[in-house]
Amino acid sequence: MSDIHLQALMELGEIELAQSQYKAAKDVYEQILRLALEKKNRFFEGLAIQNLGALSLNHGDFKQALQFYHKALSLYREGQYLEQEGTVLVLIGNVYQDKGDSEAALQFYERSLVIYKDLGHLINQGVVLEEIGNVFLEKGDNDKALEFYQKALKIHLAVGSKKHEGIVLGNIGGIFNNRGNLQEALSYYQKALKIHQMIGARSNEGNILGLMGGVYAYIDHVQALSYYERSLAIHRELGRKEREGMCLGNIGNIYSHQGNSEKALQYYYMALEIHKKTEDKRNQSQVFGNIGDLLKGMKEYEKALSYNQKALQLQREIGAKHSEGITLGNMGDLYVELGRLEEAKKLLHESIVLCDQSIVIAAGVFRGSLGGILAKEGRFEESFELFRIGEEQVKSHRMEYGKFLCKKGEAFLLGNGLETAKEALRKSKDIADTLAVKNGSELMKAISALEKRLYP
Repeated sequence: MSDIHLQALMELGEIELAQSQYKAAKDVYEQILRLALEKKNRFFEGLAIQNLGALSLNHGDFKQALQFYHKALSLYREGQYLEQEGTVLVLIGNVYQDKGDSEAALQFYERSLVIYKDLGHLINQGVVLEEIGNVFLEKGDNDKALEFYQKALKIHLAVGSKKHEGIVLGNIGGIFNNRGNLQEALSYYQKALKIHQMIGARSNEGNILGLMGGVYAYIDHVQALSYYERSLAIHRELGRKEREGMCLGNIGNIYSHQGNSEKALQYYYMALEIHKKTEDKRNQSQVFGNIGDLLKGMKEYEKALSYNQKALQLQREIGAKHSEGITLGNMGDLYVELGRLEEAKKLLHESIVLCDQSIVIAAGVFRGSLGGILAKEGRFEESFELFRIGEEQVKSHRMEYGKFLCKKGEAFLLGNGLETAKEALRKSKDIADTLAVKNGSELMKAISALEKRLYP
């Protein structure tokens, strides 16, 4: 059995894995492992074990993934396969990142970086710098993440790696999206899309189209659906089930924002079914949170709270701090509806602290929620200051800004700010008209409530 045959089998396994055909991929990798053991080929034995680790990670089994990766690491060290050693160190770092242990992840990434520097492998150095940037992005340190992404970009530009140049440009776009600088985000996404299309990187093209849909979800629902549907078509064509689920969830979000609850739930449950099958906890938590938001709009508060608690449990398991911040804020809003104001204030404070470090639009939203509670308690100075800061944070997200303005109007009305309340209502109506939202949406309900208060 030649190495050429083993390499051909390895490529077959990679195809099966890329198409989410996990059982078929596992069969191929186990076949390679048996053949490599017979030939005492440490290189392919390590590769087979490494890929079995990747399968374990796809199924959410962090413990087994680490066992496989550490076994592969030992084989690579034994055979002095330094490049593969660097690769598996990155993969171990990825597991710790998924587990929420960012410090352990950084340690493995840095060990890998040392190897690649010793070998003079610039492209791999750039990839590791990207991963380190991802750690800081997950921790909510956008500035530090940007620093590492820019280092990676410099390397990829120097060596002419168009694939990784496109990936890093997309990552940088994500930072500007988090900060609420939507036009800058779109600029980076467009650059990344052009590169991916030029080199025929279909999976990355699908990813970027989805990210662009996310930006347009803030400002133009028709455009957002168009980008999400283009992304969905690519991921289905490539058999990428996880990404297909994400697209379905994003389409569900658009219908939810438009007040079409039935259609939104249809897409959410399709997405959830895929994420459960692929054991994708991060995206399961996202869908749980989205269903919770939808149920809140339908005034099913206890049921909504249960879905948010499911989301929070998963987010804490995997250490997704920015997602945890959003979920805590959503739960705070639910406690307001349930009349449990002390619990609401506590969760909203926690949420703002987390979201200020990562997703400022969400921080602005939840400042509005907390400001509304304080206004009802007669603490107008504190309330209005929260609205002042929050408005700057949220205004780039038109749907959320419309709802924020309604909260602001309610608070200022309580504090005898009649003209400010009227102006807030006018602006929120203009946003609703521009986005063509339906009467059953959260924004239209908020506008209706404020209008009744102003003009009983």
